[in-house]
Amino acid sequence: MLSSDHARRSPILSDDDRRAAFPWGPVRAVAALFGVHMAVVLFLVGPRPNTPLFVRLGGLVAGPLVAKEPWRLLTHLFVHSGPSHAFWNGVSMMVFAVPLILELGYGVTAAIYLAGGVAGGIAGSLMVPEGVVLIGSSGAVASLFGAWISITLLRARVPPLPRQAAVKIVGVALLVLPSFLSPATASGEPISVGSHLGGLATGLAAGAILWGLGRVPLPPRGEPGEGWEEEPQDLWQVRRFRGWDDPDEGGSGDAGDGPGEHPPWVH
Repeated sequence: MLSSDHARRSPILSDDDRRAAFPWGPVRAVAALFGVHMAVVLFLVGPRPNTPLFVRLGGLVAGPLVAKEPWRLLTHLFVHSGPSHAFWNGVSMMVFAVPLILELGYGVTAAIYLAGGVAGGIAGSLMVPEGVVLIGSSGAVASLFGAWISITLLRARVPPLPRQAAVKIVGVALLVLPSFLSPATASGEPISVGSHLGGLATGLAAGAILWGLGRVPLPPRGEPGEGWEEEPQDLWQVRRFRGWDDPDEGGSGDAGDGPGEHPPWVH
């Protein structure tokens, strides 16, 4: 049975190989985090969610409390307003986290997720009135989306991927981006667009930095038997094999007195 890592690097895979390479590990890891989010909703938030409860559970309160209790920048990522809020954030997380885990590994992907969540929390708290409570993980999910966009666009510039690949990536981005820019949910709950933008910017920057550091695998060139004596094991070998080291080769709400005065802003 092929590992998912081997499948990701191999130029040609049979249908059996692709089925055997299904990324069970990343899927289980993301599902476990989704389970934590849903458990918090079902067992701690309960059937009667309210703003003071969200604060007690670790919601992020905009204003001076962000500096006084910075741990809320992390804990607010695990608090959601209800099952639907947790579910859709979980679906989005699955869509973008699994490909990144396959490309970058668990640790780097988790770091992007948490860094985007923290950056989104800071940005969101600066763009809402003091006392507003922010809850939800979509700022962190937006960072995964940003990293995916950044990495896939940069990879699309490398042969043999056609330019149509970049067009498809931009198309996906244009389909997803409006959901991050909407100011309210379908049910009328206010959405922290600032959190989404902060997370998205963090992910875009992280993807570009990782690409520049050579931490992103490159697409294979050629067919087996066309100079592929062995499968490159890291980025340096890939670049060296392709001759890239040789220049000749080309290579909003109203302010109040406290958090209990405001409905929570979800994201």
